[in-house]
Amino acid sequence: MKFNIIPLLFPLLALMILLGDPVAAQHRFGFQESKDGTTLPPRPDTSQEENHFLEETRASLKEGDYPNAEVSAAQILKLNPANVEGKKLMTHIQMTRKNNPSFFYRTARFRKLEVEKLKVDSAGFEAVMDLLKNIHAQSAQEKKGSAFNVVYQLGDYKPREVTLDLRSVSLWDIFTLSARLAEVDYTVDAAAIIVRPPASYRATPP
Repeated sequence: MKFNIIPLLFPLLALMILLGDPVAAQHRFGFQESKDGTTLPPRPDTSQEENHFLEETRASLKEGDYPNAEVSAAQILKLNPANVEGKKLMTHIQMTRKNNPSFFYRTARFRKLEVEKLKVDSAGFEAVMDLLKNIHAQSAQEKKGSAFNVVYQLGDYKPREVTLDLRSVSLWDIFTLSARLAEVDYTVDAAAIIVRPPASYRATPP
């Protein structure tokens, strides 16, 4: 019986070429080479964790919570120092800390201000915000340059009324709960909290 070994040579030749090319071998098998030429184990895939912390960082920035955003961004770069988006976010966070420290810590201060008791029944959203402004104005934090400013960009949209019965809760938690009950969106910038209609309302054609 005769065997044709030629077809068997092609896979063997391909394997020899692959193993003879360090770059190709690293790409194929996931191994990396250190600066001294030592072969290192493959770098673990951390993309899911990186994406998780990216989402956390963006969410914290939307809330104006720069200290927590900084913690999440640091986790991204700990997992992957070459993460481009992580580096951009961290640069933005650090520049904000340097150039506008009052803004950097503003919502963090709102979280530290605890309200012992608050009860409102079917109140308008703006009336609740006026109440929060008064609570904040009477606190020592008002003197630190972190005023509780709210700017309304609601147009014809009418927020739902708000009913609250809360104890031992932070000023910021009262605000976020009120915004959710009133069905409004918000962003935080260097000057104020900007309140807008929900995205679903803005997407509705006139």
